[in-house]
Amino acid sequence: MQPCINRDEFFLYVSGGGIGTVRRYCPATEKFSKPFNGHKGPVTELVLSNDPERGQRLYTAAWDYKVHEWDVCTREILRTFSLHTDIVKCMCISPCEKYIFTGGADSRIYKIDLDTFEAVQTYEGHHRYVTKVMCLELTSYNRTVLISVGSDNFLCVFDVDTGARLAYFRAHETSLYALAYREGELWTGSADKDFKSWSLDDLMTGEYLDSAPTPLEHQRFDFWVTAFGFTSSEVFVGLGNGEIHVYDLATMEKRRVLDYHIDFVSVIMPMGDKLLTSSYDYTIKRDYQIPRAPVEEDTEEESSYDFSASDNEDDDKIKQIQEARFRAMMSLKQE
Repeated sequence: MQPCINRDEFFLYVSGGGIGTVRRYCPATEKFSKPFNGHKGPVTELVLSNDPERGQRLYTAAWDYKVHEWDVCTREILRTFSLHTDIVKCMCISPCEKYIFTGGADSRIYKIDLDTFEAVQTYEGHHRYVTKVMCLELTSYNRTVLISVGSDNFLCVFDVDTGARLAYFRAHETSLYALAYREGELWTGSADKDFKSWSLDDLMTGEYLDSAPTPLEHQRFDFWVTAFGFTSSEVFVGLGNGEIHVYDLATMEKRRVLDYHIDFVSVIMPMGDKLLTSSYDYTIKRDYQIPRAPVEEDTEEESSYDFSASDNEDDDKIKQIQEARFRAMMSLKQE
């Protein structure tokens, strides 16, 4: 299974070190907490919430058809959502942090109220696996939308409040694996080896319920397109063979290819002045130096982590971590 990653300002939360296991890594101390154990299948997605009333919570989706809510301090499961009848493939949180959205291999998408931890809305449109979901608040339209893609080749845009489909069309020739948003554009990647970008304004017109709009950008690669990442000046496209292609954001000219992994790239995430990436090869790398203006030659200092790392408890106080966090997050070293 792929490792999945999320982070707050103190820790990385990482799955992949065992069946149903999530661990918290502290860059300041280079230590791992004891594992979050509870799922009976691989964890597919991690979401963090920091609501002032509930406190910080971790939400995990997994192959056991369940979504767990965890207390991040005690590693205790507080509540479980069990309406899915197949693998929970993806999950996201609303901008207001009052809801999470889950997509499953049962083709269902649920909106879960975090106060009651019950489903308050179901979104219908996909007829196969839902592979990615994303919730966006569009202030220019005074509405919040849910975007989903699936193994049925379709992209859907829903009104979060009413559940109405605003757009629904075949975006690729086969399964979609990557979904990202940047400055009015949706980016999709697929097993058909294509990357495409779409104008969200076009999708909000209601004209694309049966036919697809013309993509803003369309490129073909030699392998599946599996992940995207962005910085202020660059676009990163992760592929199924482990390569990460780097493009100039303004011109979409290719700058270089990063050969950090040997399998399906699952996460591309800027972290400080480095790029954090993970893969189905069970490694996390933080090798690429993000260029600053003017663009300088990138430097690569090999640093990687594999999931056989130890289970040391992180006993350092939050105050100590806070004082060191910016400096420490610049150097993930192999445990």
